[in-house]
Amino acid sequence: MSGQKNQPNDYAYIRAWGNLMGSQGWYIEDQIRKARAAGAPPTAIYERYDNEHGSGPTGVWATFEEITGTGTQDLVQAKVDQIRGVAK
Repeated sequence: MSGQKNQPNDYAYIRAWGNLMGSQGWYIEDQIRKARAAGAPPTAIYERYDNEHGSGPTGVWATFEEITGTGTQDLVQAKVDQIRGVAK
């Protein structure tokens, strides 16, 4: 997105996921900055980490579509709709 003004609701799924997980605002903004720089999918929720091998971020982003619990999907989508100002 270089040269473009970032929108307050871009990467709304990262914002929603972070909010639901209780993440601090600075952490959510840092994740969004990384997602923009990496060209993460629009429905990214977090960057996967390889904690088993201690290598840290993998550059692979988990997405909303990969959430297996429908209740969790509903919570995330409701928060995304709220962020985007979509009336339900």
